Amino acid sequence: SYERIRLFNDKAIVAAINDDMLALKSSLALGAESWIREGKYRLSMLHFAALHGNRESVAALLERHADPCSLDSSNFLPLQRAIHHGHWEVCDQLLSAMEGQPAPEDVKAVEILAVAVGLLVDLQQSTMARRLAAWCRPDDLFGTWSEWGWTATVKRAWDGHAGDVTEALGAQRRAWSSIA
Repeated sequence: SYERIRLFNDKAIVAAINDDMLALKSSLALGAESWIREGKYRLSMLHFAALHGNRESVAALLERHADPCSLDSSNFLPLQRAIHHGHWEVCDQLLSAMEGQPAPEDVKAVEILAVAVGLLVDLQQSTMARRLAAWCRPDDLFGTWSEWGWTATVKRAWDGHAGDVTEALGAQRRAWSSIA
């Protein structure tokens, strides 16, 4: 029994790595455990599904109680893998699954989440940025951003004025290029 489950787990993690949704779903249906991780970077199957932007795999893993709040060895959530690859529908799925669950309290994880919120703002995904910030509740998000040198421009984008920010940055770039 143990060996059988181990083999299903191995097939499931390989399927997640290779973005093979059918093999992943088959392995899960046969008894693979949704929380299994690969060894070196501690990425879960949900991390891989998010990285690939595979909504069906994400849904199948979440249905089998995969933890959307699990951190890999870099202190990244599956959500952050989806953010970095621009998989907005998967981000929405994961944010919905994360609501009501506790956010990581590790200092490094909190800093990485602040970066993820900022990245969402930069990518003009203010609604998702607000949802993530509401979930992780950083004590002083804007103070952290200020320490990193982020300006009022980020605050303006955060407030939903991303179009104004994009235009202002474009005008600033044009002004600098005319001087140079």
